[in-house]
Amino acid sequence: MARVTAADLMARAAKGVPCRACNKTMQPALMDDHGRCPMCALAPGGVEPKLRRMKRKAAEAELMRRRLLPYVEATVPQYHAGWVHRDICQRLEKFEQDIRDKKSPRLALAMPPRLGKSTLASQNFPTWLMCRNPGYEIIMCGYNADIARFQSRQAQASFRGEARKAAFPKCRIDRGATSASYWMLDNGASYLAAGVDGPLTGFGSHALILDDTTKNAAEAESLTIREAIYEWYCTTAYTRLAPGGGVLAIGTRWNDDDLMGRLIAGGDEYGGGGERGGGYDPGIAEHQAENSEEGGGRHPHRGR
Repeated sequence: MARVTAADLMARAAKGVPCRACNKTMQPALMDDHGRCPMCALAPGGVEPKLRRMKRKAAEAELMRRRLLPYVEATVPQYHAGWVHRDICQRLEKFEQDIRDKKSPRLALAMPPRLGKSTLASQNFPTWLMCRNPGYEIIMCGYNADIARFQSRQAQASFRGEARKAAFPKCRIDRGATSASYWMLDNGASYLAAGVDGPLTGFGSHALILDDTTKNAAEAESLTIREAIYEWYCTTAYTRLAPGGGVLAIGTRWNDDDLMGRLIAGGDEYGGGGERGGGYDPGIAEHQAENSEEGGGRHPHRGR
């Protein structure tokens, strides 16, 4: 066995010794009693696990910035996404990109009640879009002002969560505009909530969201109400669109002649023709067949 002299020990000390946790070379005087460098002494388990955790969180935040569904699942932990929600999120991502490209996109999503469509389209998609696009204006319209303000309050609540702060740390609600009817981010993006036939004068819209503009089947059976809703859309809501802005109609179909039906049938101007338009029911048979391994229905978690 080679003899270790005092000179050898002094030479090793001059070069430094490796940390037992991260193997980084450091002066012995800086090591703790367990042979760990200061960084590892402050991080139980060593620096590498801490760095891996930091990298994982950074990757998750980047994914939320890029993709809608991870953002929704993080901001609304109790949200149970099925294949239909993944499909809708992909369509909404394309809808946002088409607005950026000023393609005037039109998208109609027909779904039964209680399948989580408003959580996606009226609450979390708008905030995701607002964070990604400074200065964008959102107008969200429901069958009356109360339901529109409810969707707006839910959007604000999820926006204030820790998950959103991780994904978009620089975005905050402007303290000067925080009401349920109208609120802004400090990047200039805004969210206006209004009922059908409500006032929209003075506001513009890069994304016009029409979420259940007909309250129920009884209203949908009234020709007078259907005509009034369509007249409001043509003369008020549609005129608020910014150049290249998009129209997103989402809701439950109660009548073939409801607003969504008229938009789908109305030709390219109102989103019914060409590449921009067309109706879409995410629960049609071809989608169910493709996703039979998840239960076939729109939302297997709810048995539907």
